[in-house]
Amino acid sequence: MAIVLIAEDEYLVRVGLRTCLDWERHGFILLDDAVNGEDAYQKILRHRPDILLLDIKMPRMDGFALLAKLREENIDVHVIILSGCDDFDSVRTALQYGVLDYINKLTVTSSELLRALNKVPSLPTAKPPRDEQQPAGASPDAVFQKLLAGETCRQEELECLFPSGYVLCIFVAPRPDGTTVSSSLLASMSCQQLKNNNIDFIAQYGAGGMVVLLIPAGQDPMSCTATLYRQLHVTLDTMCAVGCSDLYCNPGEIYEKYTFARQIEELTYWGSAGGIRAYDGRLVPKADCSALVSSASKMIQNYIWLRDLYSTLHQIDVLAAALQEREDLTKDYFVHYMLSILALFPAKGMEKKFFTAQQQIVASVTWLNAKGALEAFAAQYFKENGFHSQKYSSIVSKAIMCVLDDPGHIVSLAEAAQRINVSESYLSQLFKRETGENYNSFVHRYKVNQAKEMLQSNMLIYEVCDKIGYENANYFAKLFRRYTGCTPNEYKKEAREAAKPPKP
Repeated sequence: MAIVLIAEDEYLVRVGLRTCLDWERHGFILLDDAVNGEDAYQKILRHRPDILLLDIKMPRMDGFALLAKLREENIDVHVIILSGCDDFDSVRTALQYGVLDYINKLTVTSSELLRALNKVPSLPTAKPPRDEQQPAGASPDAVFQKLLAGETCRQEELECLFPSGYVLCIFVAPRPDGTTVSSSLLASMSCQQLKNNNIDFIAQYGAGGMVVLLIPAGQDPMSCTATLYRQLHVTLDTMCAVGCSDLYCNPGEIYEKYTFARQIEELTYWGSAGGIRAYDGRLVPKADCSALVSSASKMIQNYIWLRDLYSTLHQIDVLAAALQEREDLTKDYFVHYMLSILALFPAKGMEKKFFTAQQQIVASVTWLNAKGALEAFAAQYFKENGFHSQKYSSIVSKAIMCVLDDPGHIVSLAEAAQRINVSESYLSQLFKRETGENYNSFVHRYKVNQAKEMLQSNMLIYEVCDKIGYENANYFAKLFRRYTGCTPNEYKKEAREAAKPPKP
């Protein structure tokens, strides 16, 4: 068996790599992880692993420095780079060191990881599977695994599976104490229950408490899993969800039915309190909430600019609750939308925390976990960048929204006071006391911020002025210089230079 060492400083990534693959089953022995480059070097000297899964950015000694040291000392180990970087320079540098493969740790799947591992020469895992060498003796489990990975199987391989049947996806959430139910334990319990009821099946299990079953036609899949569901729910003391496909008529349809079953399982778990649900031919997730998210994004972006922690967190909470009301919401959609909100926060100076938040959202088990990871990053962002510690009064909040809701118009103090139905002097005094700046200064600062975003495009200065409500371009240029220290033309030039790719 090939010995594998993971060198990665991010805890969540290490956990994800460890749990996304049944290592021993595929012929690998996984060593204790290394948390930095120096730690990895010492463990390589001590254990002499066959394969090194290596992160690029690590403390004490980064991945490239470790590679250089290994090559200098002629230490023979096959290296697969794991990185969130996808830039060409990083790839090119990695390849210069003769690494075996380069995969993105943010998006890698178990099948992608296994394919990379199987590129290692002169190891048992690199040899063609037995079912490929001897089609007549193909293992149902092996063929089923290939189908679930999206691989194409030959007709003679498919013949070892049920000619028709159902695909079931079973998922078990972490227990209330935070412990995770292993997929191997879940598979063992599921298989034993089915055997006790004399039900034929083929089972595969993956990472994160997931088991996939094939049940032959002639059995009622819902009845088959009802008892199993109750046993898992009671014994494991946690929420379970089962998604069941409709009938496939030949094994070639299994992957499509697996996709349906997985979607139904996600809907059952993510959007409700768990249970068993079958595909009815109509229930295909279409949770396109782009309009809702777009509207919320604009508000959150404004609150971030205002450094308004309270309103930002409140709006995230409102958005998450609105998304959860959708019956067709799957985890993939929810995670996608939470990541789009995360991207609104400037990550400069907080890159590591930003990446950690991304990982936590992607790895979240419940929608509350995903929302909590986003809110935690937001709180940290405002802590490091300054924020208003208390909620604005109703009058000041309405005045701010008058400005933000009308981006193409300059709302004067008199106009805002009239809309809110208060006197100008009272609004002016209250605004200054709560925000720390006078109303007109706030408006101009907001307009300049709008202009900065537009100037980074190909818009001309007079077009920007017209877009944000200024009739006099010279007056706008003076305001822009007052708040930024440079003219619009100078800012536009600097933005253009910053956008150019670095010279090799």
